[in-house]
Amino acid sequence: FFEPFLILPGNMDIGKTLIDALDLQSSSGIKESSDLLIDSYLIQARANVFRKGYRNWREFAMKQRKGETVEKVKGAAGEMTDIATGVVTLHQSSATAVSLADFKSSRADLTAADATSSTDILKASLPTQKTGSGNSMGQLSAARLSRANLDEGASANLSFSSQAILQVKSIAQLSRVDVSSGGGSGKGSSENLLLNANKTMSSAAMDEIEKPSEWTKFYITPFTETPVEPKKVQPVSNHMLEHLIEQGSRAKFPTYRRMADSWIVHLGVGGFHRSHQAVYTDLLLHYYKEHEHEEDEQPDEFYAFCGMGLMPWDKKMYQTMQDQDCMYTVLFRSDVGTDAHIVGCMMDYLFAPEDHDECIEKLASPDTRIVSLTVTEKGYCQNVNGTLDTENPMVQHDLENLDEPQTALGMICAGLKRRMEAGTPSLTVLSCDNMPENGDTFRELCLEFAGLVDKELHDWMAENTPFPNTMVDRITPMTEEQHKLILKNEFGIDDQWPVIAEHFGQWVVEDKFACGRPEWEKVGVLFTPDVKPYEHMKLRLLNGGHSALAYVSILSGHCFVDSAMNDAAVGGFIFQYLESLRACVPSVPGVDLVEYCDQLMKRFSNPYIKDKLERLAEDGSKKLFNTMRGPIIELTAKGCSTSGIACAVAGFIKFMSATDCKGEPITCIKDPQAAKLHRPCEVACSSPFDPTEALTIVFGKDVIAIPAFTKQVSQMLEHMTKHDCVHLLQHYQSVIGENA
Repeated sequence: FFEPFLILPGNMDIGKTLIDALDLQSSSGIKESSDLLIDSYLIQARANVFRKGYRNWREFAMKQRKGETVEKVKGAAGEMTDIATGVVTLHQSSATAVSLADFKSSRADLTAADATSSTDILKASLPTQKTGSGNSMGQLSAARLSRANLDEGASANLSFSSQAILQVKSIAQLSRVDVSSGGGSGKGSSENLLLNANKTMSSAAMDEIEKPSEWTKFYITPFTETPVEPKKVQPVSNHMLEHLIEQGSRAKFPTYRRMADSWIVHLGVGGFHRSHQAVYTDLLLHYYKEHEHEEDEQPDEFYAFCGMGLMPWDKKMYQTMQDQDCMYTVLFRSDVGTDAHIVGCMMDYLFAPEDHDECIEKLASPDTRIVSLTVTEKGYCQNVNGTLDTENPMVQHDLENLDEPQTALGMICAGLKRRMEAGTPSLTVLSCDNMPENGDTFRELCLEFAGLVDKELHDWMAENTPFPNTMVDRITPMTEEQHKLILKNEFGIDDQWPVIAEHFGQWVVEDKFACGRPEWEKVGVLFTPDVKPYEHMKLRLLNGGHSALAYVSILSGHCFVDSAMNDAAVGGFIFQYLESLRACVPSVPGVDLVEYCDQLMKRFSNPYIKDKLERLAEDGSKKLFNTMRGPIIELTAKGCSTSGIACAVAGFIKFMSATDCKGEPITCIKDPQAAKLHRPCEVACSSPFDPTEALTIVFGKDVIAIPAFTKQVSQMLEHMTKHDCVHLLQHYQSVIGENA
């Protein structure tokens, strides 16, 4: 990262000396040198050295800009290095001078007094380093471990010592895994460790042991603080808030009154709702608290969320909310830092399978003003023609048993039916899913469902119930055990089910509400009469880009989004994909689409949230319909290239065939149409490479009516089969005879 910005005073050797002297490390350097850093406290200490090096580099750069001659630079420990000769003068004594290489190999960032128990276990395996004059410099600190310091035997001894139990103080410790090598070292012990660990560890834990360099990037940010002492960890609860106040925690937590005048019932309380709509609402409550002495800034009524789980698997969220007084933590991580935000605006949670009537009554209550939902595309029960999927067993159940609804459609219509019968005014239905014209779409499906239940209900809803369109944006990966570890180590927070998210967030809402709404505009929400331009931009570029990225990256051997983006073939393809899609994105007020795409590339590359490709690959048949069908038709009509979409769709078809380019099985498929798509996708991946049936299932007849696109997908599949996915990404435009 730093090398292009350094003004080198001569040659690359001097430049390398300068980088070493300043203690600078690129992200690739951190990855290269940290595979063996298994203690999160040691990782934090290493990050502290990085921060000091960065400050030294800034001081050096400022002098360069001023035209000052710089002969010596300061390192992280205060040592001074002569740029030309590489001689280091130690901070403790100006008379002591050693070579830079010897100084680096001997430095200890953690003293013996600082060492943790795991450090004591490990240090016996470390080699002794010598200075240029032959004097022993003592044992290396565990904080300075790197491949450069360890030969193959020492590395094996360090990682899988036969003398002691390896105490993995990161994710493995959370899983209560202490693994003995059982004798021997090296490869055999490594296999034994993974074999034994696999019996008890989560998939996230195995990811960390098998791919430690990937997770090191998660633990380290340039803002990670070196802990003075371990945090006192407490579970999330109302009692914990008092503790956070006493210790002056840097986490954000509720200081406002946790009582509601009016309710927003939310269906589908998953990670995204908790990182997005709930966070905005929580920020609004903080805003009112901060302006509590300003009468003009106080609302007529305070809104809070009541979560509602419809499905049996929502029992875990229900129990978590009960245990934590309906609070949870969002861990925000990006290149601007790490922040924890305990959200308190959810003040109740209902579980429908245990009491359907209580849930319907909550929706029918006059105090409930809005029902919002994030139930994903498949929760809309929409078929490929865009109408209600009446063949869906859950839809059929709700049409016959509206008193015990299983779908969001059924629950909302049941609640509105009671409001109508009681003479209570209607409420607002606020869709927050990644669907084109999500409010309009859900309105049509709700009215179609209501019409099959009760003609009077259909007419009443059509006249009285608004369904605003919205655009929502915040990348929110799946919660892993590593996220809980960060919260414990850095903030002292023990959360059963936290949320990990990027800092960036955006919410655009059509201002069309039945009986009031929160003043979300005070905390950055944009209200507008027309959401569609924002919606098209986000769905086609971000969501479509995520889908374009997911399948080709998995087929290229990647697991994490950021590592895939660092692959030149994948990253280059995504850049070109976004560039080609801009032709079908309408002008968006106040947005430069080129800058927006550049920002997406940066957001996709965020190494600090460790987003997984398998998350992006879920429900692909529904996502592609919503994000790529329109662009295929529109780009074709404009005479623009569709090669990028064809390549992405070919990746999806190959993925859904359940066999990768090496003939290995793909085991992470989660799609509502997986069974229906499997055989057509298998057929499409062998001669004569005909994707017609698979494309019909995903996109419907309109896309099949474009023979040129079907041919492009066929050519992509043939090329991928004869070569591999990486080769296709590098040559996909020439595959169909286009200019790069």
